[in-house]
Amino acid sequence: MSLESNKLTSELLNERNYLSWAKSVTFTLSGKGKLGHVTGTKTKPTPAKPSEPTDEDNRKIEEWQMADHCVMSWILASIEPRLSKMFLYTKTARELWQKIEGVYGQRNNYCYIYQLKQEIYHATKGTKNHTEYLVELTAKFDELEEYLPPTSDPQEIERRQEHEKVYLYLGGLDSSYDAVRSQILLSPELPSFSAVVAMVQREDSRRTAMNKESQEQRHAVENQAFAATISNTNSDRGRNKGNRDEKCAHCKKNGHPIDRCWVLHPHLKPKWRGDGGNRGQGEAAKKTRKNLDTERKGFCVRGEEDGEVIESTKVARAEPTEPSRLDRIESQISQLALILGHKLGQTGPSHQREDW
Repeated sequence: MSLESNKLTSELLNERNYLSWAKSVTFTLSGKGKLGHVTGTKTKPTPAKPSEPTDEDNRKIEEWQMADHCVMSWILASIEPRLSKMFLYTKTARELWQKIEGVYGQRNNYCYIYQLKQEIYHATKGTKNHTEYLVELTAKFDELEEYLPPTSDPQEIERRQEHEKVYLYLGGLDSSYDAVRSQILLSPELPSFSAVVAMVQREDSRRTAMNKESQEQRHAVENQAFAATISNTNSDRGRNKGNRDEKCAHCKKNGHPIDRCWVLHPHLKPKWRGDGGNRGQGEAAKKTRKNLDTERKGFCVRGEEDGEVIESTKVARAEPTEPSRLDRIESQISQLALILGHKLGQTGPSHQREDW
């Protein structure tokens, strides 16, 4: 006989279909006349004299043992293979049936009742035809009725109404509440609606406190990082600009430390326009002398420093230059040379004007 023919039902037992599976198995066993082996009504025969069993007693015991083992094989073949291994070492069909019921047959399985209700609430026809949709929904109704059979007990009705409010309330919570939802549904006795609401509110309070601490820690880290950035920036500026009041121990001039002194470290002195540090002043002097010749020919000479305009007096081309006027022009030209030298050369470390 093949294993397939030993199955009592086409639906194998898994973690969540015990009620429908058990009903199908009892129907089949009843049709085979073997239901008493699982219900306990057909027990092992006992000899009149256990110490001296007769041949008839031994024959009855052997027949019962054969039938009981046959029932056990049918039931084990009707369980998913990954689950059947835990029931292999039971001794009788009755013991096997009770063990299966103890593992999967809890009628106060609030998690599964909640799941069934959610599936019923959110069931849609979708792409299924009407018959498939009706069969699926009816099966869920019947399975739910196995967990919650009809009753006329007022206390039981009130208890179920309280549970229904809990199921609806938990069903409206998002997935972030899965932990607290599982904690509630796994309770040996489902808490009241007010107790469930209090548990969720405590969870919200815990999250608020944790989020506040996390935000404070994050802000503290950001402030430390910002302070470190500002400190590094100021440090870089201090290295670039130097201390204006610092006095060099070598040249005795203000504005730079000894390790930035150009006298001791001439390689630190910037080179401008590719020809050394003082070329700007030489070029300025040449331009000044050219401007002096231009002035003597009757043109204006102008210089500018920080928005202040220095303009020479125009000289008549035909008139000879007077000594006093020439002195004034030469003084202005000297000032212009200083201005141009300052504009062309002064960048870099804060040395005094004598260093340029």
